[in-house]
Amino acid sequence: MKTTDTSKYKKEIAGFRIIDDFFMNIVFHERPLETSELLKIILGKDDIIVTSSISQSLVNNTYGHSARFDIKAVDDKGKIYDIEIQRANKGASEKRARYYSSMIDFSALEKGKEDFNELPETYVIMICEHDYFRQGKPIYIIDRYIGNCLFLPFNDQQHIIYVNGAYRNTDDPIGRLIHDLFQTDYRQIINKVLAKRVKYLKEEKEDLTSMCEAIERLMNETEEKTRKQDHEETAKSAVEFIRSFSPSADNEEIVNCITKYFNIEKEYIEKYL
Repeated sequence: MKTTDTSKYKKEIAGFRIIDDFFMNIVFHERPLETSELLKIILGKDDIIVTSSISQSLVNNTYGHSARFDIKAVDDKGKIYDIEIQRANKGASEKRARYYSSMIDFSALEKGKEDFNELPETYVIMICEHDYFRQGKPIYIIDRYIGNCLFLPFNDQQHIIYVNGAYRNTDDPIGRLIHDLFQTDYRQIINKVLAKRVKYLKEEKEDLTSMCEAIERLMNETEEKTRKQDHEETAKSAVEFIRSFSPSADNEEIVNCITKYFNIEKEYIEKYL
């Protein structure tokens, strides 16, 4: 993409906020400093030093559903953090957080090892646009306890944290962070580290080009995903229709019939035979 093409997305880029998952991925991808700043505020710890920060990190699960972390970070002590942006409450369910937590463990223990004591301390952090639990708290910290022992801590070092995106009290650090996540103008961002990063992404000529290229890739991926979904739905309906009227038709006849009348690849049809 040529630099002059940046004008094509100027309006979209100007409207980006850190809370928008696409922009957040760019803000924190391979940016340990900014990711450290985010985690320090959410966890209230000043000694967090992130050594790795990767956006859209995929954990493949050959036995079931895979997981793609919005931001996966590792600090200098080996602790692992999964930071998820959830605009709607549906995507922030407790069991989704539980599953993502388990997938961190799944990927953390090296293949062939059975010493579970080597599992690292982990955090799944759900940054929600709304107050998921509706209790008015800035954050919700979920840890395990032994219920019939006066809530004695069950020290599995597995933590889940929900951040209330509806919290707006700028008198405390979490409130100021939430305020910053919703700003489109870097001049309105209170945190200097985050403001500097957003300014760079929105105003530096070189990085504007990178952002536009990322937008183009996202648009192409979305278009391809939609095309695949449309083809799969059409193939499924066509197979069901032919089988209902010609129960004796074999698979080859069904494939030939559908490919003749629809511009659909054979691979989509075979899924429903």
